[in-house]
Amino acid sequence: PETVRRLLKMYGHLLEDIADRPDARVKELRLTDAAEREKLVKEFNDTRAAYPPNKCIHELFEEQASRTPDRTALVFLEDTMTYEELNRQANRLARYLRDKDIAAGSVVGIMSERSFEMVISILAVLKAGAAYVPVDPQISAERRRYMLEDSNARLLLVHPAPDGADSGPVPVVSIQEALASASSADHLEPVSHTEDLIYIMYTSGSTGKPKGVMVEHGSVLNTLFYMQQTFPVHSNDAHLLKTHFAFDVSVSELFGWFFEGGKLVILEPGAEKEPVKIVKAITEHGVTHANFSPSFLQAFLEDLKARGIRELASLRYAFAAGEALKPHVVRSFHEQVSGTELVNVYGPTETAIYATCHRLRQDTPEEQVPIGAPLANVQAYVLDRYSQLLPIGLIGELCLSGPSLARGYANLPELTAEKFAPNPYRPGERLYRTGDLVRRRDNGTLDYIGRIDQQVKIRGFRIEPGEIEETLASHPSILSAAVIAREDEPGRQMLVAYCVVHPDTEIPDEEWKRHLAEWLPSYMIPSAFIQLETMPLNKSGKVDRSALPAPGLNHDSKNESDQPISEVERKLIGITESILNISGINPNDNFFDLGGNSLLTIRFITEIEQTFGISLSLMDFIDLPVLAKLAKTVESLLPVGAS
Repeated sequence: PETVRRLLKMYGHLLEDIADRPDARVKELRLTDAAEREKLVKEFNDTRAAYPPNKCIHELFEEQASRTPDRTALVFLEDTMTYEELNRQANRLARYLRDKDIAAGSVVGIMSERSFEMVISILAVLKAGAAYVPVDPQISAERRRYMLEDSNARLLLVHPAPDGADSGPVPVVSIQEALASASSADHLEPVSHTEDLIYIMYTSGSTGKPKGVMVEHGSVLNTLFYMQQTFPVHSNDAHLLKTHFAFDVSVSELFGWFFEGGKLVILEPGAEKEPVKIVKAITEHGVTHANFSPSFLQAFLEDLKARGIRELASLRYAFAAGEALKPHVVRSFHEQVSGTELVNVYGPTETAIYATCHRLRQDTPEEQVPIGAPLANVQAYVLDRYSQLLPIGLIGELCLSGPSLARGYANLPELTAEKFAPNPYRPGERLYRTGDLVRRRDNGTLDYIGRIDQQVKIRGFRIEPGEIEETLASHPSILSAAVIAREDEPGRQMLVAYCVVHPDTEIPDEEWKRHLAEWLPSYMIPSAFIQLETMPLNKSGKVDRSALPAPGLNHDSKNESDQPISEVERKLIGITESILNISGINPNDNFFDLGGNSLLTIRFITEIEQTFGISLSLMDFIDLPVLAKLAKTVESLLPVGAS
């Protein structure tokens, strides 16, 4: 009944608008009256709030360091660093950069795993007046060169110093060596302003190459100030740095801890995939704020349940970010974890970390988890393709406005103009078209529905299938390619690649992976590869993605040994078949080639530990994904006579 009443109301508004404006074009006709437009434009977007307008992020850190010089700022493994030590080290490196002609407007690449040196280098780049480009040490040399050249980086800071790091014409500088040779640790005169860039972050691009999102100090500050006001980090609190700094969620971790003298607990590289190590870091260091991708949160909760863990000690806020949060994950969280508030936050890289948020109460279960209402100073509109406001209840594109918007895309003026258009509802301001489909509720909160385009989020990673397709198509034996994300079961998505190759050509999976790895990061390499004789097309001649076949069990390995399958191998096969929902595998199969991924690995290891009563490291498993080899490791950990 409510839907019917809403439709009748919209129809009435439409007829009235036709009568009032008979010369209006059809695309200009409105389904809302003046009162509803007032609510959609102003009431739901009355988010005005003060924040420091003339401060840069590193200046706020310097002010806090002067107030609490002896307080612990960083924790990494068994080591700590005070505010004064961190500030002086960043000053030393910043002076080194200034001596290398790094100044206001410069760009510096940083390639490092999580460490003291990574945090020092980021602050140093900002103190020098430059913007940083985070570079994942695991990406290919070709992709690294492209990012550094496209961003016009002046040099690349690295830690630890890799052997022969290929950065093209960009000089490579060891962070430790630069610190050792710096002349002074004295304070530097500020040269940055809030409208200067703080970072350029590269995301997947549909053209086959990543695109650099340029974000300013003021944009980040607006988001962080809201988070501090709403979910404060106090002097005895700690934020957990577990997100790789090449992804924008890390920005809330890197800069959201020091406003009132809190500390940053740096998770060791690789530990972000191990629930046991995350729980240990939270417990031992009093972590109060932590981010999780929803898919990892699901695996994390499954591991907690298997280990009988019912609370996360000091953790006050768990932020779910990076992809759609499903209701069953929320229910699991509230059933298993007490004393921690779950917050669903949403925001593309183009809007400085977050744009909306929703606090999830245990006593108000949701049939669909909202992404919530806009943050301070952010405006959210639900529009059709002609930028007309859509009424409550209709699905449209989420468009965002306000100071959190990025400056645009590096060296892509046409794409910047297309995505960052003039805001018709706030003259003189810009409107970012997210490409996300949403629906507004009666109370103004927003539900995420899906994407307009083919972009997908898998395990929190933003992926344009077109970039993978372009890379596949560059292989000399491939005639055409298509990549889609398939969901075999709730919470489990996988990338699947389909290719048409030259006649009489057979490309093994390893060749596809090797070719893709030359350009793409590991999270963009599909889990399954399927060769087709022809690509299914729809009536318009485009690839019919709905007709692409689901991947089946497709492996060439054979258990040709005369040796019988051991009891440990049999149990490992049973665990694998249950987790991957397949059958017919054998000990010579590779867990990842069968469709396994890092999140399923957590479930796999937990079940192995429960089945055999042993402790197995995730990193050990990554090196032993073949079941027969894993079985030998399991056998070596078993008590004598056990199986």
